[in-house]
Amino acid sequence: MDNMSNTPTPRGRQHVPSWSLADRLRKVRRDEGMTQEEMAHALGVKPVTLGSWESGRNRPDDVVGLASRIESLYGVPAAWLLGVLTYGRRATDTEEDHPRLGMTA
Repeated sequence: MDNMSNTPTPRGRQHVPSWSLADRLRKVRRDEGMTQEEMAHALGVKPVTLGSWESGRNRPDDVVGLASRIESLYGVPAAWLLGVLTYGRRATDTEEDHPRLGMTA
């Protein structure tokens, strides 16, 4: 995944992993066991569009609307998709469920 190394920073501190929207979209799709074509159909977009979002080449015009749609379809909190909530991708997850990194892998 992008930006997922634990390389020390110049000051000697460890890099904290961060997930992009592309990483989060790909994770949801894979966790749901779906192909890009299947998820794109469910979201009402072309597979090439979803592929460009997952690769980070493009971003959706309405990111909040997309996050809301994914939340209603798959139960993944829109706040997690948007990077506001970092500790879990299911509505039932809490920070205590993921104490080590503060986010799901």
